[in-house]
Amino acid sequence: MVQLLTPRSFAVVWALEGVGPAVLRLLPSAELDGRTVTMDPRDGRYVARLDDLLPGRAYSYEVCGREARTDEPVRFAGSVRTPREDCRSFRFEVLGDSGGGGGAQLRVEWCMRHHQPDLILHTGDVVYETGARESYPSRFFRPYQQLMAGVPFYPVLGNHDVMTDDGEPLLQTFLLPENGPEGVGPERCYWFDHCDARFVGVDSNLEEGVMFSRVAPWLEETLSQATTTWRFVYFHHAIYTNARNAADQKLLAYLVPALERGGADIVFAGHNHLYERSHPLRGGQIVPADQGVVYVTTGAGGSSVYAERLPPPDFLAAFYDDDFSFTVVDVDGPRLALRQINSDNEVVDEWVREKRPSPDGRPDGPSRASADVYSG
Repeated sequence: MVQLLTPRSFAVVWALEGVGPAVLRLLPSAELDGRTVTMDPRDGRYVARLDDLLPGRAYSYEVCGREARTDEPVRFAGSVRTPREDCRSFRFEVLGDSGGGGGAQLRVEWCMRHHQPDLILHTGDVVYETGARESYPSRFFRPYQQLMAGVPFYPVLGNHDVMTDDGEPLLQTFLLPENGPEGVGPERCYWFDHCDARFVGVDSNLEEGVMFSRVAPWLEETLSQATTTWRFVYFHHAIYTNARNAADQKLLAYLVPALERGGADIVFAGHNHLYERSHPLRGGQIVPADQGVVYVTTGAGGSSVYAERLPPPDFLAAFYDDDFSFTVVDVDGPRLALRQINSDNEVVDEWVREKRPSPDGRPDGPSRASADVYSG
């Protein structure tokens, strides 16, 4: 699978039966000759990093079992496009609680592939029931094999993911940025920039003291220092929600102030297996879009679906609990369009937001200058 995509680099992570060297080769193109990377496995996986690439180009690659001979059988192949360095328009998808391994997960995957995302965020519970390493082939790799060969996945740990060895199977499967808060294990919390957006992933399973002393200050600083137009945060446990699992009070107390002060635009979560979208909120109150954060629960990725409690609270602008679904977000400079798509590829909710330039000419984050154009 593709990981750590930048305008000039990406990594490919894979596993093969048996031991010994394996080879990844880029197919020759007009821009460069065929390049090979020979790797030995570490911790049961191979990692090939490709650097010094060109922005905004498609690269095709093949993985062979042992040697880069022309007669060596190709184990798998893929194609990935590097983003342009001046990129301001792209599409990403978000889903969670997907790893059931059944037909619902496959139907959602087909729809996700149909919409051709540039990257995918996963809000946790990647494989059920216990996040075990042996569950990944049937509940992650096979369902998403066509997507992951060209589109990077960025997951965070869910409560089921940490049931096995505190989440080590997930951390050993994916290759994620190691830029989280000091004192927290690598890849549990991290951030990355893609085009004109900053993305911050948080392990919401961490204990209260760590969340307060380590994660919240780091989250606020990471958001505040972003020079991108958009700032997105994602973790597993939902905060503003109204389904089976109650709002996480630890996150409400420690992360919400950091999200608001840091200027987050949208926060994505899972844990409740349905879709919910809040109005812009600040301090738990509905506010104009230029002053608040929108919270999206998108946890109907393929395991099961929970019912919304009725009547819905005032803070919810929309919900959908009839079917499995996932979120599609199109960013186009200062304009953002969010759609929720069900497993029949139908749009079940749509919301658009556009940021106006601030006095210095830059579109700015919440609490400054933005407008809620349409709320469906």
